[in-house]
Amino acid sequence: EMEGEESREQIPSDLVMRRSEQWGCVRNCGACCRLADWLPNVDEIFLYGKDKALFLSMIRPEDGYCRHFDQDTRSCTIYHDRPWFCRVEADIFGHLYGMAVDEMDEFCRECCRDQIRKVFGADSTVRREFDELQERLEQEMIDERQPRIVPRHAVEMGEREGIVWWE
Repeated sequence: EMEGEESREQIPSDLVMRRSEQWGCVRNCGACCRLADWLPNVDEIFLYGKDKALFLSMIRPEDGYCRHFDQDTRSCTIYHDRPWFCRVEADIFGHLYGMAVDEMDEFCRECCRDQIRKVFGADSTVRREFDELQERLEQEMIDERQPRIVPRHAVEMGEREGIVWWE
């Protein structure tokens, strides 16, 4: 386990940053904010020198994390104004990695697993939280495809009574 791992509070699995219907980030993980780990691929990722220069300028030399990553809160200090390449969104990943939207979920899950393993270790609390979250999201996808009974009070809020099939 990484130094400081044992003192890290366990994050309830409902504190999630939902990225799509099929995967999500564990809030306050920060594994992807260790930018130095992405350096071997920086020339493959960035087509424009301006974006590459910005990315490289964000790396803290002392630990390889983004200079906007707060180690104490394990969060981004410029989250709402972060650069476009820090946003995990389908159109951005399509631009960065040339992938179709339907490929993004599996790609993101594997990238997260690999990066969490590098940063925190394969048996870390963060890795377990991430895997539990992915299992829960996968189960939600299965559950949403099952028929469900709509209770009478939901009918009053606009749904039809009876069995509803999710598409």
